[in-house]
Amino acid sequence: MDCRLFALVCLAAAAYGADKGLPSYVKVCDRKNSDIVSCLKESFGIVFSHGDKGIPEMHIRPFNPILLDKLSILEGNSGSVNLDAQLTDVKLYGIKDSTLESIDIDFESGAYNCEIFTPAVYLEANFGAKGKILLLEFNGNGIFRGNMTGVRTKVKYTFESYEKKGKEHWKLANSNFDCIIDNFAINLEELFADNKDLSEAVQAALDENIQIELQPVIVNTIETVVNDIVTHVFDKFPLDVLHPK
Repeated sequence: MDCRLFALVCLAAAAYGADKGLPSYVKVCDRKNSDIVSCLKESFGIVFSHGDKGIPEMHIRPFNPILLDKLSILEGNSGSVNLDAQLTDVKLYGIKDSTLESIDIDFESGAYNCEIFTPAVYLEANFGAKGKILLLEFNGNGIFRGNMTGVRTKVKYTFESYEKKGKEHWKLANSNFDCIIDNFAINLEELFADNKDLSEAVQAALDENIQIELQPVIVNTIETVVNDIVTHVFDKFPLDVLHPK
């Protein structure tokens, strides 16, 4: 889930602090800093600690929770399980507790890579499902809760340099996110209140492959959001502002 939003802070922690009028508590990391890795890790932690309220001066909206309109789950189209489920009003909590494990930046090539660890991510949403399990057809709604623990994210960005108003800027040329989740547990409430057996059957079907089905959907959704923010930031601020020499 949320794996791609992590990249926002991985970049923003170092990117905004030098611009006039921005919060003094944001640590700026000069690109020639001999210990830039430690500096960026500290900046990452500072920015994440403001996840509940965001940092308006940095164009960072609150990200605890992350709000998503809709996620879809499709599981099977034949055989014993056929499930079409929709998650709406999705809320993701826990991103602000992430830590930056490693980071590597090459200002010549535009490579920007980092690894992030998040202890736990909690997901809550409205849930609607229809389909068939064995010979049983169903159509119901309820509350979906998911808990992801041990979330490890590798982020790889490639930027291209260009000139704007006489200043060097970066634009996002390529992005890649790889997430590993140690455990993903779910719970459905009120789905079929009058049919306990059906509720348990639907949850069992989801439990079996929920990480395989839902994780890519969450990752792709957040990647789109993050890349839009990153593109806006690097278009607005010159590289010398984001990473002073």
